[in-house]
Amino acid sequence: MNKWGYKLTITGIYAPYEDNGVTAKDEFFANLNEEIVKSGSGRQLILMGDMNGRIGRKTGDTVVGNFGEDMVNDNGERLIELCTQTSLKIWNGFFNHKNIHKYTWEQHTKNLKTIIDYIITKQDSKLKIQDVRAYRGPNCGTDHKLLMAKILFPYTYTTKDKHKEKKENTATMADKKRKYNIESLQNESTKFLYQQRLNNKLNRKEFTKEALGEKVDNKGRKTIFWDAEIEKERQNKKQLF
Repeated sequence: MNKWGYKLTITGIYAPYEDNGVTAKDEFFANLNEEIVKSGSGRQLILMGDMNGRIGRKTGDTVVGNFGEDMVNDNGERLIELCTQTSLKIWNGFFNHKNIHKYTWEQHTKNLKTIIDYIITKQDSKLKIQDVRAYRGPNCGTDHKLLMAKILFPYTYTTKDKHKEKKENTATMADKKRKYNIESLQNESTKFLYQQRLNNKLNRKEFTKEALGEKVDNKGRKTIFWDAEIEKERQNKKQLF
């Protein structure tokens, strides 16, 4: 899918149980690796779901964070190896939460709880993962907790934006270079006309240029600002007096 300027692949995962045979696990992780490679380098990738794997915790590691649990099982080791080979990051353990917000699976009858559901992205992902935690409140109809991630999609700077910015900068520079003949306000007719334009027009630059005219440039060329309309206004003002 394309989301806010990003090409994004989201893959839902349900891995074999820890006590499943080696063949089933080998096949699953081989297929998962194929899907990761298939997504390509130009797409943002999010893997999420039940990996049935416990990955423990590590300090200063690029795959596993420091705030997980202690236990590691076979599925967890396989997942870590896969993420290491494909430069992925398992985000759960990189955010320090209370234990009730870490455990994603809980069985009350046997007093068992663990972390087996994960949010995974590329290590060099342009998406900014701001938080990952489990929520106990929602009833999902399962012994798994609702796992949520806060993901920021930074604004993508497109070629269209560059052209727009360049055009705006050019217009701004032109405005800065423009000089108005302020001295002409000493003329009562010009001053009267300027006040009228000020009341009637919204675009300050346009009515200033129209009423005052532009200042003489450095080469000595005189800018003509007195026209028939201004002369008419002057005559009208004279008749009023």
